Amino acid sequence: MSAKTAVIMFIVFIISTVMFTNNAISQIVWDKYEDNPVLTEGAPGAWDENFIHRSSVVFDGTAFRMWYVGLDHNDYYSIGYAYSTDGINWTKYAGNPVLSASGVDSWDKDAVDFACVLHDGTIFHMWYTGYNNSIAETSVGYATSTNGIDWQKYAGNPVLSPSPQSWEESIVRWPKVIKIESTYHLWYTGGTKNATGYATSQDGITWNKHEGNPVISLGHDLMPCQIIFQDKFFKMWYVRLTYSGTDIELAISTDGINWTMSAANPVLEHGKQGTWDEFRISDCAIITDDTTFKMWYSGNDSYLNSGIGYATSTPKTHDVKVTSIYDSLTAVPICCYMNFVPKAKLMNIGLSDENNVTVNCLIDSAGREIYFDTQTIESFEKSIVESKEIMFEPFSYKTSEPFCYNIKYYSSLISDQYVKNDTIASTIYVSNRIDDFELGLYLWTPDSCWVITHSSASSGLASLRNTSKSFYDNNLNSCIEFNLPFDLSQLEVAHVSFWTKHYIETEKDFGYIEVSTDGGQNWIQLGDAFTGVQASWKEDFRSLNDFCGTGCDDVKLRFHFVSDSVAGHPALGWFIDDVEIYPTSAPITAVNPEINENVPELYTLSDNYPNPFNNHTAIN
Repeated sequence: MSAKTAVIMFIVFIISTVMFTNNAISQIVWDKYEDNPVLTEGAPGAWDENFIHRSSVVFDGTAFRMWYVGLDHNDYYSIGYAYSTDGINWTKYAGNPVLSASGVDSWDKDAVDFACVLHDGTIFHMWYTGYNNSIAETSVGYATSTNGIDWQKYAGNPVLSPSPQSWEESIVRWPKVIKIESTYHLWYTGGTKNATGYATSQDGITWNKHEGNPVISLGHDLMPCQIIFQDKFFKMWYVRLTYSGTDIELAISTDGINWTMSAANPVLEHGKQGTWDEFRISDCAIITDDTTFKMWYSGNDSYLNSGIGYATSTPKTHDVKVTSIYDSLTAVPICCYMNFVPKAKLMNIGLSDENNVTVNCLIDSAGREIYFDTQTIESFEKSIVESKEIMFEPFSYKTSEPFCYNIKYYSSLISDQYVKNDTIASTIYVSNRIDDFELGLYLWTPDSCWVITHSSASSGLASLRNTSKSFYDNNLNSCIEFNLPFDLSQLEVAHVSFWTKHYIETEKDFGYIEVSTDGGQNWIQLGDAFTGVQASWKEDFRSLNDFCGTGCDDVKLRFHFVSDSVAGHPALGWFIDDVEIYPTSAPITAVNPEINENVPELYTLSDNYPNPFNNHTAIN
């Protein structure tokens, strides 16, 4: 994988904190500069022609100074310099890059990356990541400069390296440093799982790692962007990878060790489709004069065209934000009807407490309003950490076909000074499909033998199989249960369908599909068991009519496989794909299996057969 490709998978740092002060509110609402990006890739042949990102910015009293990472056509990492009088119009230094890898046998011989720069009024101090591929280790180095251009690397580098046999493994990288009075504070990313460590120093060279590291446990897979200490709080901006892209988020701490994530996250989102930052925002640099925050953030589109954008944030006296929506439809498709309680989360991120804030929920489909409700928050205290949950009146709507619903939540505050965040909307496509297994087993709770296989599928590339081995084992009694129950209380009839093929020892081993209506204590078999050989994919239907109507609001579903203790002929096992639920009666298998068409579950004869006055009989 090239370094440029690896950029897409890049992630970031930290979560956490407690309460907040008025000045912190201005870090929640950011306005992107309309003519972004303010810094772009270099011309063909330039040292930064391939990609730019990971900036560090300081204001020295006369100008903004930026150090950023650039990649050339060989994906070679270096650090360049640019300057600006307004933070928008930047001039790249003609002699870039200003910091490069040291070369043969050096700890940073292959690349330098992710600089963090502080200015003490006289000297510029830089901490940066160095890579040595021959020993597969990354560490943090230190350099100084009097002008921000000519840098002198510390002779004793690296100043922070991985500890032997620790959570850091062979990786210590991506430093973020601030200075409070006489102490330097550093947060860094360590290990292959990108946990976060913390260290302090009196000179920026000799570092003492926190004994309780990592301060952000393994598995969070985050990376730091910027830390500012203000009003007795550490404020950290970080990014994390999401399915739809990477956004900037905010966390707060009183000690730099224990962190609380803001309920208002994300505070800066990647752009919409067609914009320069549509794919992701990967990092940011922030400075403040206590009234206005200025951010420079890295972004790129889906084609890896990169740049650095600019955004600002100023405090609002009155500002209510709808931060998130969630309901029972977000986790799993519902079988063609909606029966849920709409909910939303709001925050008062202004500088003033508010009273009698109105919150509305509107649901429409195909341009037709089908639901509206209003709730009032009588007393709404300002907070950057805590949100308030609003619950609306229950909504029920039934249709015989899959449907598309537009759900919108919006607040009404006459004095609101920032209306851009007053509304949040979502489109939910209500379908019949439960799972096609293309995204794994995150919707299921399996016993150890159930796996995703790519050896065969009814559709797509993946299906469910009851063994990871060439042949399934003896003495199996194994289940895989769908994590979420189904509410069938509003239906009169329903059925479950799925595609299957199987190689199961005939009349000795069996596969079942089962349901439970008592929370999983007892399970009821649906139809006949699967046994024998069915070598081609075929759709199967099982009626759920007995589990519809009043009281059937907690119906669970699982697949169950049992094999005996006698070693028989080796068999491949049970394959399952494309599980769906429909609010209709189940069809039955075609009379002629070769036709592979379905016929109705019930037959009726009309026109009073036999009827001597009518020579024609209809079968419905």
